[in-house]
Amino acid sequence: MVLVLITALVGPFFIDWTIYRSTFETYASRVLGHRVTVLGEADLRLLPAPYIRFSDVRVGEAEDPLLVVSRFDMRVELPPLLKGEFRVVDMALERPHLTLSLDEAGRLDWLTAVTADGALADLPPEDVALEKVTIRDGAISVIDARTGETHSLDNGNLSVSARTLAGPFRADGSLTLNGSAYTVSLASGRIRDNESLRLKGDVTPTDRPVTFSFDGALSETDAAPRFDGAFDITSVALDEGDTNTWSVDGQFSADIAEVAVPDFEFRFGPEDKRLAMTGEADLVYSGDRRFEVRAQSKQVDLDRLLGGGPQAPVDINAAGQQLVSALRAVPLPKIDGALSLDVPAVVAGGGIIQNVRLDLETMLGGWRIARLAGRLPGRTMVATQGDLGLEPALTYRGAVSVRSDQPATFFSWWQSQESGAAVLEPVAVEGRLNLMPSGAALDNLRLTVAGSEARGGLAYREPRGGGNSEFSLSLDADTLDLDQMETLTALMRPFRGATAQASSDESRSTNVSLRLQAREVRGRGVAGEGLAFEAEYADGNMRIDRLFAADLAGARIDVTGDVRNLLTAPSGAVSGTLDARDLSGLMALVKGVIPDSAFIDRLEKAADSLVPAQFDASLQAAERANSTDLSVELNGTAGGTEVAVRSNLEGRIDAWHDAEVGVSLSMTGADGSAVLQQLGLDVLPVEAIGEARILAEVSGVPANGLDVRSTVRLGDTKIETNGTLTLKADEETAYALIGTLETPDLTPLALLSGRILPVMAGDLPATLTATVEGVGTSLAVPSFSGTFQDTRFDGRLEGDLTPVPGERNRRFNGELNVSQMDLRALSELVLGPDQWYALGDGSSVWPTAFFGAPLLDDLDVTLDLRADDLYLDEDTALQSARAEFRLTPLLLRLDGLNGTYAGGKFDGNLSLRRSEAEGAASGRVKLTGADLRQLSWRPDGRAVVSGTGDLYLEFEGIGRSIAAIVAGLNGGGSFTLQDGTVQRLNPQAFLQVTRAVDAGLDLQDDKIEEVFLSHMSAGSLPFEKVEGTLTLVGGRLSARNVVVDAEKAEVFGSAQLDLNTYDLDADFSLKVDPGENAVTGAEPQIGLLFEGPVEAPARSVDITPFTAYLTLRAFEQEVERVERLQAEILERDRLTRELKRQSEAKVRREREAIEAAAAAEAAAQAAEEERLRLEQERLEQESQEQEQTQNSEQTPVVPDTQPVETAASPANAPEDDPIPLTDRIRAVLDASNDNLDLTGASAAPETKPASELPPLDGPITIEDLLSGQFGIPAAQ
Repeated sequence: MVLVLITALVGPFFIDWTIYRSTFETYASRVLGHRVTVLGEADLRLLPAPYIRFSDVRVGEAEDPLLVVSRFDMRVELPPLLKGEFRVVDMALERPHLTLSLDEAGRLDWLTAVTADGALADLPPEDVALEKVTIRDGAISVIDARTGETHSLDNGNLSVSARTLAGPFRADGSLTLNGSAYTVSLASGRIRDNESLRLKGDVTPTDRPVTFSFDGALSETDAAPRFDGAFDITSVALDEGDTNTWSVDGQFSADIAEVAVPDFEFRFGPEDKRLAMTGEADLVYSGDRRFEVRAQSKQVDLDRLLGGGPQAPVDINAAGQQLVSALRAVPLPKIDGALSLDVPAVVAGGGIIQNVRLDLETMLGGWRIARLAGRLPGRTMVATQGDLGLEPALTYRGAVSVRSDQPATFFSWWQSQESGAAVLEPVAVEGRLNLMPSGAALDNLRLTVAGSEARGGLAYREPRGGGNSEFSLSLDADTLDLDQMETLTALMRPFRGATAQASSDESRSTNVSLRLQAREVRGRGVAGEGLAFEAEYADGNMRIDRLFAADLAGARIDVTGDVRNLLTAPSGAVSGTLDARDLSGLMALVKGVIPDSAFIDRLEKAADSLVPAQFDASLQAAERANSTDLSVELNGTAGGTEVAVRSNLEGRIDAWHDAEVGVSLSMTGADGSAVLQQLGLDVLPVEAIGEARILAEVSGVPANGLDVRSTVRLGDTKIETNGTLTLKADEETAYALIGTLETPDLTPLALLSGRILPVMAGDLPATLTATVEGVGTSLAVPSFSGTFQDTRFDGRLEGDLTPVPGERNRRFNGELNVSQMDLRALSELVLGPDQWYALGDGSSVWPTAFFGAPLLDDLDVTLDLRADDLYLDEDTALQSARAEFRLTPLLLRLDGLNGTYAGGKFDGNLSLRRSEAEGAASGRVKLTGADLRQLSWRPDGRAVVSGTGDLYLEFEGIGRSIAAIVAGLNGGGSFTLQDGTVQRLNPQAFLQVTRAVDAGLDLQDDKIEEVFLSHMSAGSLPFEKVEGTLTLVGGRLSARNVVVDAEKAEVFGSAQLDLNTYDLDADFSLKVDPGENAVTGAEPQIGLLFEGPVEAPARSVDITPFTAYLTLRAFEQEVERVERLQAEILERDRLTRELKRQSEAKVRREREAIEAAAAAEAAAQAAEEERLRLEQERLEQESQEQEQTQNSEQTPVVPDTQPVETAASPANAPEDDPIPLTDRIRAVLDASNDNLDLTGASAAPETKPASELPPLDGPITIEDLLSGQFGIPAAQ
């Protein structure tokens, strides 16, 4: 056994296996079913594993083999081989080349040529396994007998494995198909019942970012292969942020002749804005090769796909360029085919394109558009068919038709903006479009607008080798609408932008050739007849064969001429005439051609005042030594004004800065305001302006400085300007001018601008002298001075005519010194004209007119303002005022405002701001040390108040008129008055009136008031300080709880000033110290009331508190007199009781002595009786004494009340006594001395001894007096 193994291991190395080649060929042919020929070497090993190697192996006929293998290596496992199983561990095929043929029926010769008795066919599939099969540099050639073409697959490097001969199989590697490299990965299932094999795989080309996947069943019918399954083609994103990915998936079936795709779905873009299409396709690659793709989509949203959605739709031109670029990126098929697309709605540019139908057919180098049609916004139908070339450049030749019922809507959508297109009537354009990289042409043009038809053509071309671009237009029409021509130009502009490349050479221009012929012409709202225009401009040469209009909106024009080298050194002549009864139409047409010209704008504004107009114009130019001598003359009349313009130039047009230039203008007219209107100035007709004479001359070399002289006379007003104007090449314009104005009356000039000056009485003479300097947009007025009636002013100004970046206003700053200025006139620059001269509505003294438009535009002026008198109104002025004054169209501010007012120092600021229709006012006022005599009213020519005052106030308000702002003012502040005197306020009047009352003055209100006012007006009240807080709410300024710090009197109260009406409402109280005249419950006090206009309020005095004080004082004096009388009565009563007590004691002592003597005499006989009697007597005496004492103390002496009873008692008086309390007190006091009877006496006891004293009056108490005389009940 060992020997056998050694022999099997070592023996093969000593055997030449090549001599057994025929044996190998026989067995291999038997296994494969095809003839096998080994032309190279052969080798065999048995151990450790069976190994076979062949070189130059051929399968099939040796002369025409099916398969050629340069080298074949195979290693199998030995144990399975001993069991009859064939397990290939490793197989390598180097440079295998398989040649297959398709017969006329499309069958593979490999399958038709295999023999049925092949051993491989008899092996059970499970007995054969291929673990690893390596193919290096393999190739397959398929020869199609139907077409005679050969399809090659080479550079195949694959790794193949198979569990059994029936599968599953797997292959991975790379190969090249028809010159394109691919990577492949294939996997299959098992062959079942020898019918089909499930096969799936991925194929990825190396030169395109795309992957092709398929999964289906591979079958064979009558030696012809067939595949049915699904496919998926997906693009590969090269960048992480690339969202423009796409994929196609669907079902397909393929055989040896064609591929059929019954349904597919195409998706493009990210998930949130995906484009989806469905359709079907066919590809025939046998015989008459052709493909056909039919796709449809419910909607294509280009705004989301290429733009930013509905809020930022895609630009139509940009979308068109992207679609064309995408179409150019698609490889052109090498076989014939057709592509059709049907989309009911395409969202683009914020609009919807309806019923889009595109049919494409292949052609050499591009696509043939069999049909492209759709309905665009504006009910616009577009259709075209022609050839779209993509290689080598984009071109298009075909018929185009555009019919729009709403052209304005169509152009608005196309241009992505609100269109101002004049065309509103339906428009139809038909022609043959020829589009190429160098330009575009529209031949056989037929333009129909509202039934009017024009025929012709237009073209635009940019030469490839450089040079000027060329544009030509030719139109013949019965009625020519120039507005439609402009629209047609807008229609062609996108085509030019999509095809023509902008030239990098800025010196290139466009050669233009125009030929227009129309019996009627319309444009810009005007109509004309008999228009003929034929002209050409090329390389600086202009030829006008004819420009004639028999009647162009009231103007007859005839121009002819020829000028060569128009832009350098002109030579030639042009002449023309104008006879117009109406220039508005002609100006409208000229403005359409030159829309952004300030000169044309002025002419258009002055068109009505320039007719009737008759002008002859001529241009003569002669070339002289590479320069020109050019002169232009214009003579004629316009609206009754004689006009003459002459200009000349000696030099070159393209170097006019260094040429000798002269220009003169002369205008003379009887109506000065009409002449100003002819210059384009916006003035009103004023007959009083008088005759106008205008003469202006400019001469010199622009680069060295032009002498500028002008004189304008308007009646008696004279305006002169002299100076220089320097115009250098590549430098900003520089100028230095001195101007003067002198007029005996500025009123007519003000009326020209529509302004009525504030002062209209008499003439308003004015003078002005100013120096103006500038470079470019920089402007400076180093000095200006002048007078306006009695006002003198001077100052300086500098700034820039160009706004600062980010702003719209032009900034200027400087100084202004003025003898007097009215702040109200300044405020009208922001609030609108004539605001302060409007009337109120009765509820306010302020103007109620709504604010108008600001008078300034695009200006921001800051001045250091100084004014000798700054008037706030007719009577209020701030002296020696200084402030930083800033003025813009919507703002007026005075910052750091200071000066002198009423002898005091004034500081503050003021701001007026506009916002739409509303205005806002705010500010701060601080006044210190003001002389109160200058601020108070003077009822008799003498100031009511003297002293010094301080004021601080802040305020703000908003409204649509001056009255509304005042009514809305809010704020607050404080005030202080010091060391002053209030006239006609004598505090001694209280004492003087009190003395008069004591002297007998009747206590009547009218008498007291008369006497008090006469004494109060005769003196004054000095004070040390008055302080208060101010509150401003709703236009009402209030001072509450004001207290005057005065030594002689106390003054306190509140005041309110209604700024809406300037009415004062004040309520103060004046009170003095009564001293020894003080009474309980009342004080010497009066009320001072001020009502009415603040400049002269009406004063009233409320004397009631003082009258009450005097009445109560008289009452208290009477009470004191009664109390003194009562005290005397009480003293007399006390003395009477004392004398009575002493008398009774004396009588008792005498009786006791008598009784004692009698008792002594009878003591012996009746001691007990005497004791009882004495005891009884004592008791009786004590009882009598007590009784008498009580009678004398409790029984008052009742006065005689008969006079009092005659007066009305409270019981008898009516409930509602109309007599005031003070009058009743006076009546009682006056009658008390006469009617009060205090002589009543009480009866003396019978035992009372005679007295030597006079009888006493009965006691009277206060309660008795009040109860009896005043009806006041006594306290219980």
